[in-house]
Amino acid sequence: MQKTFKAIIFDFNGTLFFDSDKHDAAFDRFTLEQCGRHITPEEMHGFYGQTNATIIPAILKDRELTAEEITAFGDYKEALYRELCLEDTENLHLVSGAPELLDWICASQIPHTIASSSELANMAFFFKTFALGRWFDFNATVFDNHTFPGKPSPDIYRLAAEKLGVCPEACIVVEDGLSGIQSAHAAGIGHIIAIAAPERHDYFMQVPGVNAVISNYHEFDRSLLERSVKE
Repeated sequence: MQKTFKAIIFDFNGTLFFDSDKHDAAFDRFTLEQCGRHITPEEMHGFYGQTNATIIPAILKDRELTAEEITAFGDYKEALYRELCLEDTENLHLVSGAPELLDWICASQIPHTIASSSELANMAFFFKTFALGRWFDFNATVFDNHTFPGKPSPDIYRLAAEKLGVCPEACIVVEDGLSGIQSAHAAGIGHIIAIAAPERHDYFMQVPGVNAVISNYHEFDRSLLERSVKE
């Protein structure tokens, strides 16, 4: 008999919104301005899922930065990112199948939230741009407010499960980044689904903790979730 789970937690960037190219472009422009070079794809892949508090000092590793400077640089990069998102109107939408799945989750009264490495300004931007309030309680979301270690530390997913009133073992997490998967795995999440392009499925199925890989939310197995409302 297939095991079922009581709640679901979504990462956001690269998971509900395919935006990795925007983050890459914003970090590349920031690195070019500050260091006179382009950021490498290998560097970017290593940064996915981490917070600016970790990424900015890694890019500017030859400088002694104050906490205030790191925050200011991070804010500047995120402003660049939001500009790039708004410019690309054709791709400014949630991942295929996500709205339908979220409608079903809400109708089924399944506890759910977002756990993202984004900071407040970006999370507010996402809620406004995608009208996320249709599906999510902003106060139940977990984002980088500088009070806990970022991914791959398990804190973010433990906090998200706590906000939902569910133990981590009873939760599904959907993630696109290695550090996020490591975070969910370390938090004791019961079922981890990676979302990735088809050519990356084999890679993610080899990552410890990953139970399944999907390319979009039409492929999500709804039978994994326990419904509070029966048909």
